Amino acid sequence: MKSMEFNQQILNWLNAGKRVAVATVIWKQGSALRGVGSKMAVNSDMEIAGSVSGGCVEGAVVEEALKVMKTGGIVTIDYGIADETAWSVGLACGGKIKILLQLVEPNGSEGLTRAMLLKLSELESSDKPFCALTVISGVLSSETAIYSDGELIFPNKKPQWMNDVINQEIPVLERTETSGIIKLDQSEVFADFTFPKPKLVIIGAVHIAISLVEMARVCGFTTIIIDPRKAFATPERFLDVDNLVIEWPTDGLNRIGLKDRDYLLALSHDDKLDLPALQMALDRQVRYIGMLSSRQTRDGRFAQLVKQGYSSEELKRIHAPVGLDLGARTPEEIALSILAEITAFRYGKL
Repeated sequence: MKSMEFNQQILNWLNAGKRVAVATVIWKQGSALRGVGSKMAVNSDMEIAGSVSGGCVEGAVVEEALKVMKTGGIVTIDYGIADETAWSVGLACGGKIKILLQLVEPNGSEGLTRAMLLKLSELESSDKPFCALTVISGVLSSETAIYSDGELIFPNKKPQWMNDVINQEIPVLERTETSGIIKLDQSEVFADFTFPKPKLVIIGAVHIAISLVEMARVCGFTTIIIDPRKAFATPERFLDVDNLVIEWPTDGLNRIGLKDRDYLLALSHDDKLDLPALQMALDRQVRYIGMLSSRQTRDGRFAQLVKQGYSSEELKRIHAPVGLDLGARTPEEIALSILAEITAFRYGKL
C-alpha cells in the first residue's frame, strides 16, 4: 500500500470515529521480509492496513495495538524468529525486528496526531523527500516532528530535543534513502523518511536504453528519454518510458526541470548530445551521473570538459565507463550492469 493511501485510510477511520494505532518497523536484523519504515495500521474494529512482516507477527502486533488503544502513548516491542522455526511462522531464514506502536490522537497536539497525518499527506503530493521524527525513549518519548529540505516543517515551534546531532544525522540517512534510529544523549529518535520516486534521465534513445527503461521502472524509477533524433526516439521503441522528450539535451533538461536529486545517464555516444548534458548535470549537482564510453573516449571528453572550466575533482562525479563489471556482453546485460551500479550508489554501497 502506498504511503499516501495508507495515511488516507487512517484518516478515514478517524473520521468514522474509530480508534487507530500504527505499527512501524524501526529496526531489523537478518531476513525479516519488510524493511525499516514498513507500517501497519489497526483500528478498534480490528481492521488492518499495510504490514510489518511476511505475516508471522501481524497477529501479535494486532493484540499489542489494541492494548495501546486503551493505554495511549507509544510502545516498542522486539520480535525474533529462530532459524529452525522460521519456515513455520513465515520468515524464510529467521530474523529480528523492533516495532514501534503509536496511538493516533484524533484531536491531540502531541505525538502522532490527525494534524500530523494531514501534514504528511500534504507533503506526499510534493516532489521533495521528508522525514517524520518520533522520540522513542526517554522522558519526551512519543513527541514528533517533521523535517524537510533542511527545515522543521511541523510543529511550528522547535522541540527541545531537536539538536545538532539530529541536524547532522538526517542528511546522512537521506543520502542513502535510509530510515533509522538516531541516538541522543538521553533518548533515541526514529527518523522515518519518505522519498519521491527517483527520476532517471537518459540522454540517447539507443538500444541499451530500451532494456534500461524497462528494468528501471520495475525498480521504482520515473524514466525519461531525451533525444532530438526522431528516427530513434519513437514511442514504438520505448513503450515503457514515462516521458519521451524529442529535443536537444539542453532544451529537454530545462523542460523536465533537472534537479540535484535526479540520476542522469549519457548514452548517445555523440558529443553533441552527451557533452551539453554532462555540463548541465555537473552545474546542477545531479546526484548521479553516468557515461557510456570506452576509457579512451572518457579521457577525451574529460579533456574537453576541463577546457570548459570543470575541475578534475568535479569530473570524479561522472561514473565512466558506467556500469559494474559483470562481464556484460549483450545490450540487456549492459543495461543490467548500469542499473546495478545505480542501485549500489543509491544505497551507499559505492
